[in-house]
Amino acid sequence: MPDGLVGRIARVERLRVIRANDSRSKRAMALATTNDLLNAGIRVSFARVAREARVSTWLVYNVPEIKNAISAAIEAQQRDGITPQRSQTTFKDQSSESLRTDLALSREEIRCLRVEVAKIRGRLQLKLGAEAEGTTNSELLARIQEVEGVNATLSSVLTERDRRILSLVEERAILVAELEGKTEALRRMMFTTNIET
Repeated sequence: MPDGLVGRIARVERLRVIRANDSRSKRAMALATTNDLLNAGIRVSFARVAREARVSTWLVYNVPEIKNAISAAIEAQQRDGITPQRSQTTFKDQSSESLRTDLALSREEIRCLRVEVAKIRGRLQLKLGAEAEGTTNSELLARIQEVEGVNATLSSVLTERDRRILSLVEERAILVAELEGKTEALRRMMFTTNIET
């Protein structure tokens, strides 16, 4: 076998090994990120896992192990609810870009919650319609009262979530404004120092 061909085969094999290691690393990162988000009480989504793990969305949707892990985490959060844990980072640790990212994620979470509520309402309407056939008026009234009670509870939970999200969005806006103000003050101070020297 010619030396040139042997060298080319060796290079191809090295590239194959590097790609395999990179693929394993990305898969492990996506699985770890899914687990971290779930444990931290942060809403899990395919897009968020891809963004946080810095992998492609193709990977999270098309690798069965990762897709199953993310789907299981989403189902667990839908079943058990999400209990956010307060971040230990301080204002000094957060950049303007990180705050904007958090704001975008909060908006995405609001959108997901609205979609989830719409789906639940649709399923509830279908279920009530199916159950309404073959029942008496008194049974229907009892069920309506029960559904109204559940609806009131869900509405209060949703209102509280909306209030919390709005509060977080406002807090982030204030922090972004403060950061921009401090950055501008620092620029001016550096400019003044440069002029004086």
